[in-house]
Amino acid sequence: MLHNFGASAATGVTAVLTSDDPWASVVSGAASFGTIAAGGNAAADAPFTVLLAPGAPAAHKCQFDLAINSAAGSWTSLLELTVNAGGFAYLSHVFGGPGGSLDPGETGTMTVTLRNTGNVGVTAAAATLLSSSPWVDVTDDQGAYGPLAVNATGSNAGNTFAVSVTADCFRGHLATFQIALLTATGARDTIEFTAPVGTATANQPLGPDAHGYYAFDNTDTAYPYHPTYDWIEIDPTLGGSGTAIPLTDYGWEQDDTEILTLPFAFTYYGEEFDKISVCSNGWLAMGATSLRNYRNWTLPCPGSPDAMICAFWDNLYVESGVGGVFWWHDTANHRLVIEWSRLRNDSGGGNETFEVILYDPAHHDTDTGDGIIEVQYNAVSQVDGTNGYATAGLQDLDHTGGLLYTYWNAYPAAAASLTAGRAIRYEALAVLPSGMLQGTVTNASAGDTPAKDVQITVLDNGRAFTSSTLGAYLGSVPVGTYDIVASHPSFAPDTTRNVVILEDQITTVDFSLTDVAGPVFANTTVLTGTTDTAGPYVVETEVYDYSGLEEILGWYLTSAGGGLQQLDLTLVDAATGRYRGEIPGQPLGSRVRYWFSALDGIGLGTLEPAGAPAAATSFWVENTLIAGSDMESAGSWTAGMAGDNATAGIWTLVDPNGIYINDSPVTPEDDHTPSGTMCWITGQDAVGGAQGGADVDGGTTTLLSPVYNLTGYNDVTVTYFRWYTNETGLNPNSDTWITQVTDDGTNWVDLENTMTSDRTWLEVSVPLAGLIDMTANVRFRFIASDLGSGSVIEAGVDDFTLNGHQGVVDQLAPTVTVTGPAPGSVHNDGQPFAVTWTPYDETGLYATVVLYSTDGGATWPYVLGAGALTSPLSPNWESVPFSDTALVKVVCFDTTLNSGQDAMNGTFVLDFPTGTGDDDLPSRLALAQNRPNPFNPSTEIRFTVPRTSDVSLKVYDLAGRVVRTLVTGELAGGEHTAVWHGEDDAGERAPSGLYVYRLTADGTTVARKMMLLK
Repeated sequence: MLHNFGASAATGVTAVLTSDDPWASVVSGAASFGTIAAGGNAAADAPFTVLLAPGAPAAHKCQFDLAINSAAGSWTSLLELTVNAGGFAYLSHVFGGPGGSLDPGETGTMTVTLRNTGNVGVTAAAATLLSSSPWVDVTDDQGAYGPLAVNATGSNAGNTFAVSVTADCFRGHLATFQIALLTATGARDTIEFTAPVGTATANQPLGPDAHGYYAFDNTDTAYPYHPTYDWIEIDPTLGGSGTAIPLTDYGWEQDDTEILTLPFAFTYYGEEFDKISVCSNGWLAMGATSLRNYRNWTLPCPGSPDAMICAFWDNLYVESGVGGVFWWHDTANHRLVIEWSRLRNDSGGGNETFEVILYDPAHHDTDTGDGIIEVQYNAVSQVDGTNGYATAGLQDLDHTGGLLYTYWNAYPAAAASLTAGRAIRYEALAVLPSGMLQGTVTNASAGDTPAKDVQITVLDNGRAFTSSTLGAYLGSVPVGTYDIVASHPSFAPDTTRNVVILEDQITTVDFSLTDVAGPVFANTTVLTGTTDTAGPYVVETEVYDYSGLEEILGWYLTSAGGGLQQLDLTLVDAATGRYRGEIPGQPLGSRVRYWFSALDGIGLGTLEPAGAPAAATSFWVENTLIAGSDMESAGSWTAGMAGDNATAGIWTLVDPNGIYINDSPVTPEDDHTPSGTMCWITGQDAVGGAQGGADVDGGTTTLLSPVYNLTGYNDVTVTYFRWYTNETGLNPNSDTWITQVTDDGTNWVDLENTMTSDRTWLEVSVPLAGLIDMTANVRFRFIASDLGSGSVIEAGVDDFTLNGHQGVVDQLAPTVTVTGPAPGSVHNDGQPFAVTWTPYDETGLYATVVLYSTDGGATWPYVLGAGALTSPLSPNWESVPFSDTALVKVVCFDTTLNSGQDAMNGTFVLDFPTGTGDDDLPSRLALAQNRPNPFNPSTEIRFTVPRTSDVSLKVYDLAGRVVRTLVTGELAGGEHTAVWHGEDDAGERAPSGLYVYRLTADGTTVARKMMLLK
């Protein structure tokens, strides 16, 4: 529609629409409007037709020129059309494979979460995943995203990608992916992200790539190849001896590359070069090229020059009269130095100064003959957030491989960040011929079920692998003959010797391990003092064992009376093995001790806490609050201390704004205090912002408590609620949360040191007894750090309390000496015998617990007696397992539940009771523990029957199936023996694992467990 603003009619009006916009083109741009009366309007006889490119960015304003002609004159108007489209931004990814992390030799799904950054909603989008890494293949490149409103997030969880990593990919490699998206309306977008493959520590070299190049930085001090930063100034205006390289790059799109003749032949990726090409944009390439790439990409990069060495590849240029690019042949040291001095960073501002040093291979020998390359950084900053920040690393001769040190401000775990004073040495070491080592690890104690998290170590080589949830492991090992060790705290280590690794062949080594440790406890409730006399006092614990859980018991003892009591435990979370018990309310002034015991499926026991009951957790029912803060005001709490160097995410007291990923919180929306609003948070994100907007970056930030005077307090416990996550971002799970306490302001003791994220307000309670002295200078600090490369660190602290008991209490523990049974004694005659001890306490004894061990004192899971006991005690020995290494311990408590204990100084034999012959038949059916146990190939089972009876003795697997019938029929009363040779009823060898043998006679059944090993 045109409007005539003139005073007379315009005749013969025509118009032509044109555009130079890169995202728009005019398909039909000519139209006629006829005669337009003065002040009138007229429509075109045909519509203009324009075509938007599928990749036109959302909210872009496409500009058009409308040239209007008539008999009266010509006019030009500017038209703007806003692109309405969805846009996408990468948020996070999840690898759905072994261990949940992308590792060499693994295959799994990939789910990527995106945010719609466009200006309209997206109804649906098809996605194609691409990999730029030579070690990472995309085996299923098709995915799909559902509806995404503006600023909403979503993932391809319903249609995941699939990726596969080659086994020879080096740990810490930063794989680069692209996702090409096509929306239902035809709009296209491409986003890019990186994912680390495996983990490596920051003090290890990066690499090798396929040719054998490693990157050693000056933090890799354990390696002889690590460089030392020693800046070589060659800029003549700064006193150097260099010669300017005539690069004519003084601004946007003036990029330049110069070809230079090398002063010595330089070997790179096995090929000798006599020329190099130096670009103003922070890179050089071996050989001659006229390419001038200013837009940096990941490595390898198909559209870039061959044989690149990227020191700081970004859009740089020379400011007039300031710095430049220089080169200098240091003949004395046989090296060539190329310096980019104070080049301006086109996006983000800032000047960058760095240099590349090429060492003459004729004078500096290497394993492969390739020349040594060193890069030094005098003053650099990552400021170009528009186009991938800077790229550093190597690219091979046909840009199909290389070594990526950094791209998009992300780093592999083995790479230290680019900063002033950084030095990197690239050197190719001899690539040893290798083969593959693979296998499975199983738990022989539980029917050869998979054993996860077992470390497989190749001795004299340093290679190590970890078994997956399926018990599998896989990795490359240099050719040779090695001893291979499988180790885990829950299992006895196993070694396979003289394993031969052959080039390009697969060697399989399987391990079947024996469980030697009892159940593992975690996240046990630590109750602090309370004034609540009504109760109950809820205690919880999580327990897990590789061989299954046979029994878990809870116990408590209170100074108010009643002796040792057993807690009724309820399983509240089967996934974590979490149990809950409730201690009844106690009167004011009471002290309560509580602990847990557990047995696994093969009879191994554990106490929680270790050393219980003497070392059981205790609390007082009285007014025990020493100090506390609900964090509604700062008070004497302070943020920051000497040594802090974080550049963002500094501790601040705020009403927090919640940040989410797919409805999962990264930062809290509310503080913990039910009636409050404020808490300490590492940075405050904007409302509705994306994660990482105000997280901890660049170092460490510390929150300090006030100084507390705890002089005269006993049983002090610190309790606080904290929020911590480091499991998102480009390099998740690479940073540590630390809580510490000091009693002198100088020496700090860890209360927490963990990399485990918990996106909730987690209650933490830690007894301070044994960690510090109760002085007038007790202080706490909470430390959040970003020391990795790209993880998002968010933390919070709220509701801090100190509880303890003050006043004069009995501090002297009872003394006790066990006097019987005698060490070395044997009890297999069916006669009862007693436990005897001599106790003493100056205020009187309150309770005694007598414990029994079947493993020489490694664990104490059995209670022979408890309460107001006096010596001697004649236990029911038939209620506990027999043992050749039996041991007894007595724990005595005084009226304030101080404890003293003593154990026998030698083991005894318990095989009680047995039959004594036809003239004195046993009084009951009895089944002894098989010997040996575990066994291979056979074991002996002794049993007694009280009278002539029909007897059945059968071996069952854990599924309840009969494996072997050892006895069936009538037997005379007395003692008998059966032998199992590890075969089933068909005569086949039974698999290793746990079995149950069951004896039945006269309607009575007794059973025990035994273990068959290969």
